[in-house]
Parts: sequence; C-alpha cells; structure tokens
Amino acid sequence: MKQAISLLLALALVLSLGLVTGLPVMAGSTTWYVVEGGTGNQTGQDWDHAFGTIQAGINASGSDDTVMVGAGTYAEAVVIDKTLTLLGAKHGEDARTRDTASGESIIQVPNPDDDSAFAIAADGVTVDGFQIADARVGVHVNAVDVAAVVVRNTHVQNAGQDGINLWRATTAVVEYNLVQNAETSGITGGRTTSDWTGALQVTIRNNEVVNAQYGITGFLKDSVIKGNLVMDYEYEGAGIGGQFLNTMIEDNTVSGYSWGVGVGFRAYPPRPSSEKVRVEGNTLTENYAGIYVHESQTIVEITVNFNDIADNIVGGVVNEAAETLNVRYNWWGHETGPDHDGLNLGGQGDAVSDDVHIGPWLYRPQEQFVSDAPCYAGSVLLANEATKATADNATSYYGGWNSFSTPVTLDSSANRVSDLLDLAEENGLSIVRAQRFDAETQSWVAIIMDDEALDEDYTIEPGEGFFIQVSQKGSLPILVRTDPTMPPRRDLVAGWNLVGMSSLKAEAVTTALSGVDYSFVLSAKPPNAEAWSVPPDEAGERSLHLGEAYWVAMGEPGILYGITTTPVQDDMTWDLNQLDE
Repeated sequence: MKQAISLLLALALVLSLGLVTGLPVMAGSTTWYVVEGGTGNQTGQDWDHAFGTIQAGINASGSDDTVMVGAGTYAEAVVIDKTLTLLGAKHGEDARTRDTASGESIIQVPNPDDDSAFAIAADGVTVDGFQIADARVGVHVNAVDVAAVVVRNTHVQNAGQDGINLWRATTAVVEYNLVQNAETSGITGGRTTSDWTGALQVTIRNNEVVNAQYGITGFLKDSVIKGNLVMDYEYEGAGIGGQFLNTMIEDNTVSGYSWGVGVGFRAYPPRPSSEKVRVEGNTLTENYAGIYVHESQTIVEITVNFNDIADNIVGGVVNEAAETLNVRYNWWGHETGPDHDGLNLGGQGDAVSDDVHIGPWLYRPQEQFVSDAPCYAGSVLLANEATKATADNATSYYGGWNSFSTPVTLDSSANRVSDLLDLAEENGLSIVRAQRFDAETQSWVAIIMDDEALDEDYTIEPGEGFFIQVSQKGSLPILVRTDPTMPPRRDLVAGWNLVGMSSLKAEAVTTALSGVDYSFVLSAKPPNAEAWSVPPDEAGERSLHLGEAYWVAMGEPGILYGITTTPVQDDMTWDLNQLDE
C-alpha cells in the first residue's frame, strides 16, 4: 500500500513539475516549431508556443525529428549535429522560380566573415526552403564522411566563400537551389586527396548559379551534375569544373566563364587524374572556351559528346592533356563543323585545339524539350486504305500500303510491334500487314501478318522506315519517352536502306542527308502525292517529311545522324504527315 502511494506521489510530482516549468514530460512529439522571437511559453510543440531560434528547435529535437521554421529573420549560425529535417517557410517551392519578396525564412549570421548559416555535422540531414544572406558559407557540411545530406529549395546570396559546400559528403543531393554572388564557388563538393576520398555519390541537379567565380566544382566520385544553369562571371573561373571520377556532367547550360566545363583545372595538390567522365547534352555558349582539359590530366574514358558548343570566344575545346580527347557528335555552331586547319579545313564552327577526335559532328543543334510525363507528341497519318480482294475473304487485302517512321524515341510502353498493334486498335485502325527492310540482307521481313505480330518484341527505333497496310484510314499516335536520350543514328549499308526523318520538321534532302554520301534517294509513294526519285545533284528540289520512309542508296557504308532527343514538351502536338509544307 505504501509502495502504491509512493508511486502516485511521484507521478503527481512529475506532472506538477511539467506544468510549472513548461517542459514536456515525455518526448512524444517529432515536429518542433520555430518563429521569429518565439511565442507563448516556447515549448516548441506547436506554432502558439514556438521556439524563438532555430538552434533551440534543433537542441530540443531527437533523431529523425522535423523542425518547422516560420517566416522571419533569424540572426544565428545554426549547427545541425543530429539526423533531422529542417523546413523553412518556403519548403517545397523551387528557389529558382518562387517569389522571394515575402514570407521567407531568412538566415543572417552575426559574423558573416567566419560563420556558416547551416553547419552540418550529422548524417541524414535535410535543409529545405530557406533564404540565406551574407554568410561565409550558406550550407556547409563540415564533418568527415557525412552521409545522406539533402539541400533543396534554398536561396543563398552574397556568400563570402561558397554557397553550398559538401566537403567530403557521401550520397548527398543538392537540387532546386538558387545561388547568387558567391565569392568562390556556388556549389562545391570534396577536398582533393590522392585516393579519391572527396565527395562521393553526389547528385547536383536543377540548380541555378549566378555570378560565382566557380559555378559547380569540387572533387567528385560516382556523381551526377545535371540540369543546372550556371552563368555570368565575366570570363573567370569554370562554370563546371574540378577533378572527376566516374562522373556524368549532363544537360547543363553554362555561359560567361573562362571554361564552360573544366576537367582538372584546380591547382590544389595532390591532383588526382580525372577518369570516366562523360560530358553530354550540355549547352556551352559565350564562354572564353567551351571545354578545357588541364595538362595534368590523363585521358581515361573522358568523352565530350552530344553537346551544343557554340559562340565561345577562343574556341569550343582546349585540350592540354597529352592524350587525344573524344569530342565527336557535338554541334559546333555551324554545319561545316569545328574550325581546325589540320583536322577540318573550312570548318566555320567553334575552334578546337590539337589532340582531339572531332568527326563526325552534329550538323544542327539538338532539338530537346522537357516534359514530366509520357505524352502523345504526334501522329502519323495512314491515308492509303486497303481493299478487300474478295467479298467473302475478309483477311485478304490489296493496296493500302503506307510508309511509316518515327522521328523520336518512343516510350517503352509503345515501342514494340505488339504495342503498335494495340495503339492502332485503340485508335480504330486495323493493321493488316507491316514489314521492315533488312538492309544487311537486302530483303523484306514481315513483322505483322493478318493483324497478328510475328515478332512481338521487335523495337521500333527512330530513323527506321516501315511499310504498313491498313484496312481503313486513320492516325497512329506517337508516345514518346520521358527520360533523356541522345540523338538517334542509323548505320547505312552499301546498297538500299529504308530510313525516316529524325528531326521535328520537314527538311530538304540536302539538309536531312547532309552527312551522308548517298548516290540516290527514292520516295515511297506517300498519301495524296506522287513518288519521286533524285540523284544528289537534283536533291535540293525535294524534301523529306516526318512520319514517312524513304529509300536511300549508298555506294559505301555511312551513318545517318538525327538531332531529336527526348523528352518533348507535353503541349507539343503535330500530325507528322501534315507538316509537309
């Protein structure tokens, strides 16, 4: 009995202490609240009793908790030493496009010459939706081998050193941030070490960096730098640059730097050599030079392909390394290719240095659009209708043949012969037969017969021509891929090849086949038009149209390069056979 009474007294004492001090008795809450100046008794358990500082919210939180920070200005340098999610008032809103005039959670550190706004020293930290002004470093991972850090939707301006510094982070993600006027680097990761223990498995994507001496830089391994806009530093530093190992630099736009992309440009010893670096799909314009490879680097699987490199002041590529650099399949600003007296006499595009492989190149800029979901981007009109051979035999037809091709890479749900049949059926079409031409054997191969797929898994690639027989007129939709693809290419054999356009507009034969040494072009008879054939010296009078197939005769093998990439924008619709003007 006495023991029971003692327990009741102890419980009453604990409850009374909780009421008097305002402290939580049990750590049941996982979300903590902070507003400028604080409210109520500042227990941090809701907005009516929010902490007055971000650090107080962090100190009260446990591992894996969330700290919500309201709009206001916070004069503090925040240290994050535990796993948690820190959400500003604009969390979830892309810092590159949101209205920053009001409603921001703003960090202004008391000592901007020395302090970081957020110093991260724990794994699993997310910082989302803040504005940082006048700190030495906006967000700084300042402990060794910190993992799983996420920095997103944060606007960093006027950093005395770096906007976002990952140092030796692992599996970090930096996305949808805006960094303006950083004295050194906009976004940087990894310190140089001879054994590549810099930043590992880092993804830096969809950020905007404006007026930083080095836009995105560091010593990165197994990493991705993708979809960033880096601009405006008056021809100093590198837009994207550093030492890289097994790193993809893709779909970025860089202008206004000494080097659009610099490999091995940093001078900090020891200097590891960059290896397995892919520079693809970037737009590098109006820099001092588009690509720069430092003399210290060893060219080990470093490739620069499928980029638009044009209008740079001294040239598109400066390769100071001893080995030859692969810079094939790029657009250099002119269909004649890059300027180099020895490698390409008469090239009117951006200049390239010695020790590069330049050919073949793209003959026009790539066509690339953005979408978030698969979309029907167009349709091919199949207007030639077959006729039944006999009234009592519904499966016997003659005529009704249409040429068919797709200019874009199809979605994986719509790129096989069986998918073609399904799409046709959904649109009220009945495909009686379909066949392709095997250029290697110079023979026809049936892929559909009597409304049945003979090779269900045969994949329909852009630039390949087919013949399709339908029992009634109609349109066959094109469902395009949503993930990025490189421009298509077709290997042409000596002899006849059945090909289609891989561009998004009708083009003259001389333009569409400008990279091919063909001997003859013959049109399949398209709907509502006459067939034609031309040798090269008369080709300027004819055009190739989207969605149709053409015979190209070759005396020697060659390669036909397209310029269309995916994805395409979701409001782009075109009937391929109606764009023939």
